[in-house]
Amino acid sequence: MAVEPQPLVETLKVQDSPAPTSEKPVDPAKPAAVADSPDASLTPAEPIKPEWAGDFWDAEKNELKSKEFGDHFKTLTEKAAAADARAALVPADAKSYKFEIPADLKLPEGMAADTVKVDMDDPLLQIVIPIMHEGQVPNDVAQKLYGAVLQSRVNEVATLNERAAAERAAIGVDAPARVAAIGTFLTSHLGVDNAKAMMSGVFTANQVKGFEALMQKFAGGSVLPFNQNGKDASAEAGKIAGFENMSFEQRRAAQDAAARR
Repeated sequence: MAVEPQPLVETLKVQDSPAPTSEKPVDPAKPAAVADSPDASLTPAEPIKPEWAGDFWDAEKNELKSKEFGDHFKTLTEKAAAADARAALVPADAKSYKFEIPADLKLPEGMAADTVKVDMDDPLLQIVIPIMHEGQVPNDVAQKLYGAVLQSRVNEVATLNERAAAERAAIGVDAPARVAAIGTFLTSHLGVDNAKAMMSGVFTANQVKGFEALMQKFAGGSVLPFNQNGKDASAEAGKIAGFENMSFEQRRAAQDAAARR
């Protein structure tokens, strides 16, 4: 049986080539062209006004008013820093508040500076200090309030002193002697403590006259029964020349002069 010799190289089959086309090959380095029909996933979303934007949102431009919001944020930051600095000046507790006499405290004439002192047991301070601490009042502000209270009290004392001076003038030049006579009279009949309690309320000319009227009634209606020592002066009437013709003030002066002899 004869065997046909095989070729050393098989014949290659030529595959069909693609039909020619006018399209250019796609360059992988370039993005693909977007189709004419819009793709919803590629369309930018409309800005949405945040809840915190408030009046800082431009409705026409549909965007944040960056300058106005920046200024507002700066203001808030400055206020927060000031609040922190203020809080740092608040004492740790109510007992840690410290006060001093203000250097610019105005004292009335005749009042010594050393008579005004800080009293932490002052009933007013005991009331207001806890309130100030609860309200987070810094110590420097509390000091200003304390200074205002002190000045108010000093002014009250000055007003009382002025009124007392006016009343002494209304009583007359012998006001000290007449007041002293009332004190002596009360002490001799009521004792030192009771007399002091009653004399603490003697401020006006009418009060002096009222006490003197009581002293006259007590002595049985004599015109001026007591001298500066609080003693019955009815017996002195015959010892003082012209006593019955003297005025009230003249009789007092004559009796005081006789008592000193």
